[in-house]
Amino acid sequence: MAGSKKLFAGALIGATIFVFMVLWVHRNSSEPGYNGKPLSFWFREYCLAWPDASGGPAQITDAIRAMGSNAVPYLVRELLNTNQDSGIRKKYLRLAESLSLAFQGRLPGSISADRRRDKAGDALFYTKPSAYVLLPLLTNALNSPDVMQRRSALFVLGGAGDGARSAVPYMIAALKDPDTVARSIAAQSLKLLGAEAASAVPDLIEALNDPHIRWNAVAALGNAGSEGKSALPALNRLLDAGSGDRLNIAAAIYKLDPTQSAAFAIIIDALKQKNDPKLRRDAAWTLRAMGPVASNAVPDLVEIVTDQNLEVWTIALDALKKIATDNRAAIPALLEKLNSPQGGDRINAAAWLVRIDPNEPHGLAVLTGFIQHSPEAGNRYFAIDALAEAGTGAKAAIPVLKAASKDKDKEVRKHAIEALKRIESDRYPPSDLATRALPASQPGIQR
Repeated sequence: MAGSKKLFAGALIGATIFVFMVLWVHRNSSEPGYNGKPLSFWFREYCLAWPDASGGPAQITDAIRAMGSNAVPYLVRELLNTNQDSGIRKKYLRLAESLSLAFQGRLPGSISADRRRDKAGDALFYTKPSAYVLLPLLTNALNSPDVMQRRSALFVLGGAGDGARSAVPYMIAALKDPDTVARSIAAQSLKLLGAEAASAVPDLIEALNDPHIRWNAVAALGNAGSEGKSALPALNRLLDAGSGDRLNIAAAIYKLDPTQSAAFAIIIDALKQKNDPKLRRDAAWTLRAMGPVASNAVPDLVEIVTDQNLEVWTIALDALKKIATDNRAAIPALLEKLNSPQGGDRINAAAWLVRIDPNEPHGLAVLTGFIQHSPEAGNRYFAIDALAEAGTGAKAAIPVLKAASKDKDKEVRKHAIEALKRIESDRYPPSDLATRALPASQPGIQR
């Protein structure tokens, strides 16, 4: 009898394992995949990865993008999942989040429900799936009584690719959403769609009366192309009224009509206020957002690189990168900063030198020095990432990076391994990586 019970128990356990394995195989075989790994694997990697300009490392974003429309239903389900973590699970997650990302990757269930939702939104936003695929999956959320569902759907539509114009009516309707944040995200998404959102111009002009969403509405009008010119009278009235958003308004006016030099002069004047670092920073960010249309600001931005405030001069360089294709005029000021007593100045100057010229030897030398000698892991992997941006131009640093791949810090090792992949391959051009300053911050996208 005892033997029969053991046999039955063993058979039951075996059957359970078999059913679990069949379900696991079925789930993974029914998922889209890339390089032999299912989407769920790539999404987990995306959730755990150090974020960059694409919300995650380019190779992970590329994998999700390569799955195309097949990845969208899975990601939308994650985005709109309403599950919440229990109290016990939150304690477990707090413990997991105190560990390195590499160690978190080994723990089961180490990604919170909120993080899964946020990263699904990022993945959809940055991979730019077709609006024709997105909209049928998001329509219920756009009309949901749950404000978080509406916000999430509106955020994702700001990154829509092919057919983005078909999403504009939903964003126009959301400009009157009872939720302030939802209205602001709708205006932001219209801003991000640029001229594709031209049909929203009349509604955006009306939205200028809503102080909670005015900033994004102004920027959306500035991006609307020739159709946005009908907003110029309203924008000039706002500017004359002394609105606190003068830089953003001036930028929109100049983008719509470059003959309005007085508007551009407002931004340049703010850039020259040496005793007001915040105003100079805001002016540089405004010029950055304007892009090539702000080319007349290049000499002033080059001069700003000599500023002593790290945040001001790094943002000025970021603006130059968005405005012009050749920024070698900034190299003398950056070489001078390599002699600064401040480590933040030296490492950021070196990073920018290799962004401007991947073969620049002085910047490469300073970055390899930080990798070899800095006691701070953050400095080491920041320098590693900067070398990765240089791509094949940083091949001289390969021995140092190979040594860093054995660093005592797991994150440094991870960054070094990824940098080696980039430098030893010409697949990813330098511009694919995020432009970051250490420790300066950058304003993000609202969600």
